[in-house]
This record gives sequence, structure tokens and C-alpha cells, in this order.
Amino acid sequence: MKNAEVMDLTTICQNFPSMPSPEINRDNYLETIEKIFQDGVQIIVLEGEEGIGKTTIMGKFAFRHPLNTFSLYIKPGSRWTSDPVMLKLDFCNQLEWALHRVELAGAENVDDGFLRSRIFELRKRARRERFYFVIDGLFEGEQMDQGLQNQILDWFPIGSTNCHFLISGDLGKLPQSLREIYSCKSFPISPFAPHDTATYIQQLGLALESNTVEEIHKVCRGIPGHLAIVRRRVLESADVQKSITELPERFSDIFEIEWRGVRPDDDSQQLVLAIMAHDRKSHRLAELAQLLNMEPNAVKALLQPLRLIDINPETGEVDFVSESFRTFVAQRLRHYKTQVTDLMIDDLFRAPQSDRSMAILPRYLDQAGRYEDLLNYLSPETLERMVEQSQSLIPIRSQAELGVSAARELGRVGDLVRFSLHRSVAEELNAAEVLRSEVEAHMELDNFGPAMALAQSAVLTEDRLHLMAIIARIRREKGESPELELLEQIRQLYDIGIHGWGTF
Repeated sequence: MKNAEVMDLTTICQNFPSMPSPEINRDNYLETIEKIFQDGVQIIVLEGEEGIGKTTIMGKFAFRHPLNTFSLYIKPGSRWTSDPVMLKLDFCNQLEWALHRVELAGAENVDDGFLRSRIFELRKRARRERFYFVIDGLFEGEQMDQGLQNQILDWFPIGSTNCHFLISGDLGKLPQSLREIYSCKSFPISPFAPHDTATYIQQLGLALESNTVEEIHKVCRGIPGHLAIVRRRVLESADVQKSITELPERFSDIFEIEWRGVRPDDDSQQLVLAIMAHDRKSHRLAELAQLLNMEPNAVKALLQPLRLIDINPETGEVDFVSESFRTFVAQRLRHYKTQVTDLMIDDLFRAPQSDRSMAILPRYLDQAGRYEDLLNYLSPETLERMVEQSQSLIPIRSQAELGVSAARELGRVGDLVRFSLHRSVAEELNAAEVLRSEVEAHMELDNFGPAMALAQSAVLTEDRLHLMAIIARIRREKGESPELELLEQIRQLYDIGIHGWGTF
């Protein structure tokens, strides 16, 4: 735990990125973003190719507003940073700290109702304060599941007064209905200008001739992520000038040069790299050693000579020096993907009832086409534990969909009926009719808080809309004005229901 005097939302966020060093001042972007928000735009989408610096700009923006900027950093394909359960827990922890200056004691009561209740509190605060929401990675690349995109969007108070959103990716990938209802603006990020590259090189303490700096700028096309790779290559070289003169004409050829360090006849070395490339999360030497039934030092010996890999000597964490290298290696070692998936499945089956296994094992089994194993794993007992773990019906619905697909593939009528029933029950379990009488009773007793909590606990969008409309109606019948936050939420739920980007 960090000292209280340095705590803010950038330190509360579990996946907040580290800032690059050295840095080039890009405050002009931050000031322009703030001006656009002040002019009434609700959603800004930072656009640009990989390595252009979108994540860094978003982090710097959060540093400017550390007490009222909520951040989600999502890595498509990573089982940790794209797991909706973990992302929601991180977001709820930030909300709890922003509203009450305490972190969550545990995850036991963090369900959809808890999240919506905290968002309702935040809407009240937003009458007098401006809040920002940074969402990085949700609309990047082609790998992110559209259902997950919609699910995460449904968490946020989009459209609420004084709530603004900074999103990375492609404006065209946002749901069309979202773009039609709210004020959205694309914000392209440009590469470094030649003088920025020169400043970056100077910060490294390298005295290079201007034509050499121009050559580096040309090779890297001013992309900050590319410059960082060249920087690493130069600093690790025994002969700086030689390493610069040996730079290829195209940046992509640097990958080929670094790949030469991989031994073509060493299956173990390539398998370690394949695991890191295809299982997109941070790894530790001990974890890789367990997967491969090797000693951690033996894994370290395989990776240490490779300049495309970074090993943290303190934590034992290993990762590619850039996402570009990961993509390159994944393509080179694509023939290992099935073997990597099988290794991950075997590892997860060592503790099949762990939170980690329940969160990701069904999807792995589905991707591997192991439908028999999937149906056996998704027993009623496992589904019950999933609900207890997440305090949500979302896992039941998503896993039931996998079960239905697997049963169809195998022609298992009994399992098809079983998972179809699971799916239907999950959709109906929290229907508004069950809660309506309780909401009305609380409102008759002027218990607005409990009534709202019940309304927020409804899973389906239309059920929440129905229950909140009841609360607003009873307020008016008593001669009282419904809260602005309640009316805003009703409008937002109506928009979601009509235009269809919400999922629950």
C-alpha cells in the first residue's frame, strides 16, 4: 500500500501503464483534448497506428486529473486485462476510492448492482465536478469480442452531465448508435516531427550528426514506439556508431535482424517464445518453467540472449520489448499455437475449480475444439461456483452459450437442452416482476436508497428501465421531483434499449 499522501486514481488503477523514459513533451495534445471536452464533446477517440503513443497520452491526461479520472487499460487477448470480472473489480475499486476515499476490502459484494449504485453516486457528484473516463484498448485491433465491448460500455455513465470519455482505437468501431446519440470526435495522433526525434536522441546523451538523426527519423517514421526499440538497440550495443550505421532502411527489417538471435534448431527456445506470443499476458520465469516442466534458470538461459525480450531481475517477469515484436513472433511461430493452447489447458486443469480456471478454461477448450471436455467441465457445480465467484449472471449466460455450441457440434441433445435451460433461467432470474413489489413498498415508505439499490440489481436493461420509471412515477405522485441523476439514467437506459449497444 502506498502512502496516503500519494494515493490517487492513477495509483489505484491496477493496470495503469508505466510512462516511457525519456519523454517528449506532448502537452499540446493534452491541452487540445481538454479544450474539445470544454466545448461539449463527450467522447474523444484517439486514433493512430501501434506505437504512436496513444497509451502514453492517455496516461499523461490521467496524471493531469488524478483525482477525477477513471482508467481501464485493456489488452485484447490477455486473460487478465480483458477479463470482465477483473476489469469490473478494478473499476469499482476506483469508484469506491473516488467517492469514499477507501479501497474495496474484498470482491464478495462487487456485483452489477454495486457498480450501478456507485455510478448513481457519481452522477450526483458530477453536478459540481467534471469526471473523465480513460478506456484504452477496447476498440484496438480485430481481436476484441464485440459482446465484451458492449458489456464494458454499459458500465459507464455515458451521456451524463460533466462525464467525458477518452477512448483509444478507431471511431468507426464504436457502436453506430453511440455515435448517433452522443457528441463524438476523432483525434488523430501524429508521429514525431524531425525536431522531436532530435530532442529524443539528445536526451540519450548521444552526440550524433544531423544527417544520422535524420536517418533514424526516416527509418522509424517518427513513431515513438519504433524509436524506443532503436534506442534500446543502440544503448545495448558495444559500438554505438556501428549499431546506428547498421540500421536497415525499413523499420520492419529490424524484427528480422533480431530474429536471427533465435536458434532455428532449439524447439524449447521457440516454444517459450510461442507461449509468450500467443498467451498474451505478462509471464514470470517460474510460470513458464511450470508449463514446460523445466527449471526457471533454464528458461532464463533460453531467453536472456534475445534482445527482443525484457527480463525484470527483481520480479522475474518477462515480456517482449514491444507489442510489435510480439505480433511478429506470433506470426513466425503460428504453427505452435495449438501446442501452446494445449499446454495452457493442461495447466488450468491442475486446479480446475480455481477462479482463474473458471474464468478462462471454457474459452480455451472451445477454441481448441475440445467440446467433450468443455461439456464435462461445465457441470452444474462449476456453474454454481462461477456465480458465487463473480456475483453475477454474466458467466452463466456466456458459458451456457459455449455449452450450446459444443452440444450442437457433438449432436448431444440432452446437453443442448440443459444449456438452453441454463441460458433461459439466467435471463429470467432477475426479472423486474420479482422486484416490482419490493421497489413499490420501499417507495411508499420513502426508502429511496433501498428502492434504487433493488432497481440497480436488475440484470436486463429493460428491467432496470421499468423499475426506475416506477420510482420516478411514485416520486411525482407524491408531489416530489425525481432526482436529475435518476432522469439521466432513465434516458440513458432508454437510448440503450432503443439503439442496442447495452448487453444487460
